[in-house]
Amino acid sequence: MKKSCFVISPIGETGSATRKRADQIYKYLIEPVLGKDWLVERADRIAEPGIITNQIIDRLANADLVIADLSERNPNVFYELAVRHILRKPYVHLIAHDEDIPFDNAPVRAIQIDISDLDSVDAAKNELNAQVAHAMTSKNVESPISVSLKLSEIRKSGDEDDVIISSLLSEMNALRRQVSSLSEFVAEDIQISKKNMKIMNSGYYNPSSSAYRRAEYDTSSATGAASLEASSAVSAANYYPSQYKRADDVLRGAESTSLDRLSARKKRGG
Repeated sequence: MKKSCFVISPIGETGSATRKRADQIYKYLIEPVLGKDWLVERADRIAEPGIITNQIIDRLANADLVIADLSERNPNVFYELAVRHILRKPYVHLIAHDEDIPFDNAPVRAIQIDISDLDSVDAAKNELNAQVAHAMTSKNVESPISVSLKLSEIRKSGDEDDVIISSLLSEMNALRRQVSSLSEFVAEDIQISKKNMKIMNSGYYNPSSSAYRRAEYDTSSATGAASLEASSAVSAANYYPSQYKRADDVLRGAESTSLDRLSARKKRGG
């Protein structure tokens, strides 16, 4: 019997850019990875009569896997994803490469994809394959909702060590969100700097032109200090993102270790 996967994503009207992207993600990423062993569905592709809302809830509750595309911050997607999160059943997050992961979902790793870039699609396929394999074999599915509920229970337990660990986990979640925000901020700054460096170096504008002066001002602002040259911001592209990713990985590892310690303590009865 085939396993079932329900895809939740922005769908949009027929012919819209949103619908085109949703169909491309479905056709060129999800279907090739899951293959013929899976029954893959999306809300607009459910091939049976009935009330669509009931059908969606049924699949959110009973599908073996849910893949959620967080791109465009569609409210329906987040409502449906919350249902899956609270059930603690296997799920995978996707997001457009040029969008930041929404605040409440920052702790969950999302597969970034640029559907117009074949290398990006190929990398996303590999990561999706790995995440699906892990999700389907994991005995303990966590989500932002389940972690928050678990921390709340720990705090109510009164155990001093557990309370300390739960506080540390809360702090790590807050730090991770800061890391995510900083990484996005730096990435945007670098893109502004690169764009304006092209303007300033194109030879089309001269230093006395208003366009050149505007580009120069924007570039200086993007790096956070008017005294920094645009080249500094461009060269930083290879430095800042890697450092923020490393910090994020460290935080994830620390959180995992803390949760493992709590589980071990519970099993031992103390």
